[in-house]
Amino acid sequence: MTQVREWTVALEGMKFLEGPRWHDGRLFVSDFYRREVLALDSNGSVTRIASVPARPSGTGWLPDGDMLVVSQLDQHVLRVKADGTLVTHADLSDLVTGPANDMVVSATGFAYVGSMGANVLAGEAFVPAPMVEIAPDGSAAIASEPLSFPNGPAITDDQGTLIVAETMGSRISAFDVLDDGSLGPRRDWAVFGEARTPERLAGLPIVEVLALMGQPEAVTPDGIGLHRDGTLWVADAFNNRVIRDCCTDR
Repeated sequence: MTQVREWTVALEGMKFLEGPRWHDGRLFVSDFYRREVLALDSNGSVTRIASVPARPSGTGWLPDGDMLVVSQLDQHVLRVKADGTLVTHADLSDLVTGPANDMVVSATGFAYVGSMGANVLAGEAFVPAPMVEIAPDGSAAIASEPLSFPNGPAITDDQGTLIVAETMGSRISAFDVLDDGSLGPRRDWAVFGEARTPERLAGLPIVEVLALMGQPEAVTPDGIGLHRDGTLWVADAFNNRVIRDCCTDR
């Protein structure tokens, strides 16, 4: 039986919110089209943390406390200094195609960033995209095989597994995080119905991919959140719902 919970609106009047992260007692979120990163405290007060002209997406924090934010359109990851100024942490333009997107940062300062592969919002044909690993010093490298729109990454509490939603792939993939920050081979974490592999989707017009994503039985995993009890919460973008998938012992 489907369990429906009551919802409370925490923030409204925004344009396109992405990459929510809880940090130091506040909820941080990027607004694509306002081009700013916001923080919401428990009293409902909103603070603008940074303005990102090339459109912000995923966020995370380095061990020294500096915040990182993905700058989508120029394919950079920026470091937000204490005074709100932005400096380049990593340039991913030689490693990704299409807008850079969501990100997670490990406890040791390794960042893992996905990308759209193509500018799907502009109607370009589908292009598979890998995860990119950024070392604490800002050096970056391809970290995985191509995926079907890697999105909503999370890292398990033991820092040993990276979990990635494949939004256009109807599946969630997992990778062992090795001691040097690199990733092991991809494996299935969850597959919802028939997986739409990168090989199947490559080169399809985006309207055809969207038609597959919109089928009644499809799940379109977007943002994900890993609870401390091992439950993975998954935003199913096309069905306007949140589903749960348990557990982390895979």
